[in-house]
Amino acid sequence: NSREYQTAKEDIFLAALDLDVERNNFRTIFFSTLFGGGQADTSPGGPDGVEGSAEAGATKLLKSGALLAGTIAIDLAKLLTGTKDFALGLFGDASITIPLLRGAGEFVVTETLTQAERNTVYDIRDFELFKQTFAVDVATGYLDVLRQQDEVRNATENYRNLVILSRQTRALASAGQLPGVQEDQAKQD
Repeated sequence: NSREYQTAKEDIFLAALDLDVERNNFRTIFFSTLFGGGQADTSPGGPDGVEGSAEAGATKLLKSGALLAGTIAIDLAKLLTGTKDFALGLFGDASITIPLLRGAGEFVVTETLTQAERNTVYDIRDFELFKQTFAVDVATGYLDVLRQQDEVRNATENYRNLVILSRQTRALASAGQLPGVQEDQAKQD
């Protein structure tokens, strides 16, 4: 239930999330969109129609820096004039982008991924060290409380013994068996 412990655990989680985001850049990412619409012309004999399109594709960043992308789209338009006119379009696109100078090379492209992996490892190591020192700190604090309880118990017992000794010394001094100096010392203690 310690806030320090929870914060240390959350630091690992955040580092792992950063690593996952960096790894996601090198995964194949799929996408798709759908569109639909209609048009009504209020003028007499004006064309009414519907239109729809769909698009799907994928992108992938390679560790060499090359970016592969592909898209396919279908477009459909139909005029509702009774003549059943329609238009159908199919579109496809594929591209490869390769950096030649800036941003080229595996070491450059994967630098953020490598750093995210290192940060995760560092945070896990720091958490393990924190757990060790945290356990020692908790045990030390507990043992300090026990030591302080013993000190209080000993001081209380010492006080009771001194009260008893003071009474005995006073009784002996009243009977003339001890000098007054010893009675004064017991009273001072």
